[in-house]
Amino acid sequence: MKIEVGMYVRTKYGLIRKLDKITKDIYSFQDRLCFKEDIDNFIKEAKFSYDITDLIEVGDVLVVDGIKYTVLQNKEHCNNILHIKTIDNHYSTIKYLFEQNKVESILTKEQFEREVYKI
Repeated sequence: MKIEVGMYVRTKYGLIRKLDKITKDIYSFQDRLCFKEDIDNFIKEAKFSYDITDLIEVGDVLVVDGIKYTVLQNKEHCNNILHIKTIDNHYSTIKYLFEQNKVESILTKEQFEREVYKI
C-alpha cells in the first residue's frame, strides 16, 4: 500500500492521526513521528484511508454537539452501516455526521480500554 500525505491512520493502539509530511527518512503524523526503517511494520499493523470514517469502528465514542455517543452497528436499522443512536432514539450514520461537520472528537475503544480505571 502506498502511504501519502493527507491520509488518516488508525494504529493498533487506537490512535487516529493524519499524515502531515513525508521526508526522506521520517513520516510525520501530527504529533507522532515514524522513521522510514520502521514504516513497513507500522503499515502492517495500521489502517490507512483518505476518509476518516473508514477508520471508525463499533465501540468507538464520538462527541457530537458536546454529547458522547458510542458507535453502533445494527442490522435492523441503518442497513448494517455504522451509526449512533441519539437521545431521542433517532439514528445518524457516521458518514452523515462527518459530512455535516458535527463530530468534535473521537475516543477509540482501544484508548478507552487503555485509560479506563477499573474498580
